[in-house]
Amino acid sequence: MGEEVINEILGRVSRFASFMGVSRGELRAYTSLLINGKMSARELSDNLGISYTKIYSLLNKLEMRGWIRKVESKPNRYEAVSVREVWAKIKGSLTDRLNQFEKEFIDPLSSVLAAPSYTVSTISGGKVMEVLTQLLYTPSNRYLIAFSSNRVINDEVVKGVVNASYRGETKVIVTKDVSADRLKGVNVRVMDSMFGSGVITRGTILLMIESSPTVLGIMSSHQYLVEIGTVYFEYLWSRASEVRSSS
Repeated sequence: MGEEVINEILGRVSRFASFMGVSRGELRAYTSLLINGKMSARELSDNLGISYTKIYSLLNKLEMRGWIRKVESKPNRYEAVSVREVWAKIKGSLTDRLNQFEKEFIDPLSSVLAAPSYTVSTISGGKVMEVLTQLLYTPSNRYLIAFSSNRVINDEVVKGVVNASYRGETKVIVTKDVSADRLKGVNVRVMDSMFGSGVITRGTILLMIESSPTVLGIMSSHQYLVEIGTVYFEYLWSRASEVRSSS
């Protein structure tokens, strides 16, 4: 087989081989052994015009891949494994990599895309207080709570806030018109006024706005909305007064 033909084949194959992490030098060494038969490292070095040190590195890699094998010693001589055997090893390696990619990326991504990533719902009337209470009893390691009016605080809500404080970090901001004396042991701060009330957990945000004669609520599990709400709450918290902290 002519040198030009070999170089043309190597040029085409090397683009595919690089995907497998196989260098052009490895391809040249394997092809030379395949065509010329058993060779020592010195003979292969002279044949390819590659330094003796680099040849040993290429031979070690090819031997680890199972593309060549050592057949004689003193000096070591190598021979190429058949093309069909090498191709079977490549297909097996590709299958293993594709299966791993499917397991670690495709399957989890498909699961995420198959299910709704978030919900947004509106609530009105007495249902708002019910949802508020349920949210305070929902397991979380953080509860950020704001009450701008006594209309959104009843005995059940107070119990829920106190209960939440036992499960995770709980911060409550109230306006000066809201009575928070019942929130014993809860970290409370006061502001002169706030627009609306709400609760933020790790995975949900509930916003409540008074619209006479009722209270409207918007609840979402969208993480972007949860993060925006958290940032805004922490801003208000930094500006609120600590003089009303309960103990």
